[in-house]
Amino acid sequence: MVAHVLHFSFSEIMDLNVNEYHRFLKISQEILKASAGSFN
Repeated sequence: MVAHVLHFSFSEIMDLNVNEYHRFLKISQEILKASAGSFN
């Protein structure tokens, strides 16, 4: 779902190294929180 929101393909995510993946998740969570907040 997160990949869909950020328009990443599954293979692109699988190519990320561990540090990039953690950074990706952190950014994804921030975007999801921001978009969830905008619906309130």
